[in-house]
This record gives sequence, C-alpha cells and structure tokens, in this order.
Amino acid sequence: MTPSAALSPISDSQPARRLPLYVAGAIVATALLLAGLLVLVNDPVWWRGYLAAMVVSILAAAASLLPLMWGIRHGLTQAVAGYFVSAGLRATISLGGSALAVIKGNYPRTATMLLMVVFYFAVLAVESVTLARGIWSAKA
Repeated sequence: MTPSAALSPISDSQPARRLPLYVAGAIVATALLLAGLLVLVNDPVWWRGYLAAMVVSILAAAASLLPLMWGIRHGLTQAVAGYFVSAGLRATISLGGSALAVIKGNYPRTATMLLMVVFYFAVLAVESVTLARGIWSAKA
C-alpha cells in the first residue's frame, strides 16, 4: 500500500455514503423483529426492557456513526481507527445506558441487557459489512 492510499478516502461508493441509512434500517428491522417475538412472549416486563434497550441503542448507534464516517472519509488507516473507536463508543454507551436504565430507571435487568445486545450486534454487523466493502474496493 502506498502512503497516498492510506490518506485518500477509502471509497466513493454508495455503501459508504449511505451508512447512516443502513444503520437506521438495521435498528428498525431489529426493533420490528424483536417486537414480533415479544408479542409471542406476552410479558409486560420484556416490553419495558425493549423500550429501554431501543432508546439506548439508538443513542449509541448515532454516536458511533461519527468516528466511522470521519474515518471512511479520510483514508484506510483512519477508517480502521474510526471503526475501533466507533465500536468502543457504541459498547460504552450501550452498556452504560442500559446499566443506568436498570439501576436508576428500575427497568428489568435481563430484558434490557439481552435486548440491547441484539441491537448492538445488528448495528455492528451493518457497520462491519459497510467498512469491509469500502476497504475491499479501495485503490491500493
């Protein structure tokens, strides 16, 4: 890899520019899937956990987009750094927000944490695939 490749944007492709839309779609799709499963569970405690997990996950996903989008726009090295910062930020906000909801908001522990993890992995998958596509198509 040449030094200029590390400094140039990794991709001018649509997936990199549409990352916020893809993340929003992942959140909505996960929310719908989990809502369908919770209808089958038929337990109001899980619905409370679902609400807390969804709010925390939306906040975490929004915050994690910033470093990843910055990295994608600034080159391969920065994209990888942005990806790790993004994952760490999302994990911190997800776990911290869920813990806050459980401890201070009296939301159910198991439901909140378990459902938050499902949202976390959905966003992680979308961000990983988008970054991989951008890196794969980068000019070396």
